Amino acid sequence: MAFPQYTVGLETSGQIGSIAILQGDELLAERSLGESGRRHARSLISELDDLLKSHSIAPRAVEHVAVSVGPGSFTGLRVGVVATKLWGYATGARLTAVGTFEAIAAALPVDARGAWIIDDALRGEVFVQRFDVDGKRWRPSGDVRIAGLDAWLSETAPADLVAGPAAAKWPDDLDRARLAVVVPEFHRPTAEFVARCGLEKAAAGNFADPFQLSPLYIRRSAAEEKLDAQPATGPSR
Repeated sequence: MAFPQYTVGLETSGQIGSIAILQGDELLAERSLGESGRRHARSLISELDDLLKSHSIAPRAVEHVAVSVGPGSFTGLRVGVVATKLWGYATGARLTAVGTFEAIAAALPVDARGAWIIDDALRGEVFVQRFDVDGKRWRPSGDVRIAGLDAWLSETAPADLVAGPAAAKWPDDLDRARLAVVVPEFHRPTAEFVARCGLEKAAAGNFADPFQLSPLYIRRSAAEEKLDAQPATGPSR
């Protein structure tokens, strides 16, 4: 496989975002976007520009950009996806869309029969996706979905790995199910593994059309659901 000279990975799905540069398949640099709230809209472009300049890389030298598309923060995902689309339009870089849970799973040790990536969907529900081992990699066995916490736990098996942004939220429930919650450093996606997952998609020719690239929203935003719940008002008389 011929790797692009430079791949940039963008991860803006959660409160702590990150950016990374791969040279071939080697990590050249990675940087956090900060922990003081979702500041991606203000910091992403300036941090990325600074990171590229610190390694004397021109934006047009980046042949491939991989972006985390969700699930995650509505605002964060939009910021990352829009930045990626604009990069593709401006430079002609090839783009790949990476599921946020795929990037989390890609960093996990391959030492269990199954793994689950979870995030809090509120209302007693979880966003969940199962992964199975394929050789030395984790592969999704289905799409991301929403499930009740108890319903999801009934699907698990003892010693299955659990990671994801909500992996530490229900310690007693996961302990009773005898699940193996990984250490916190593996709970959140990183731009490095967004880029690595993007490279694998690029090798398979699975590129994203800049005009079609969009975030993966499993549920409508709270604002949209609130608007839908409002009673319709007829014309005044």
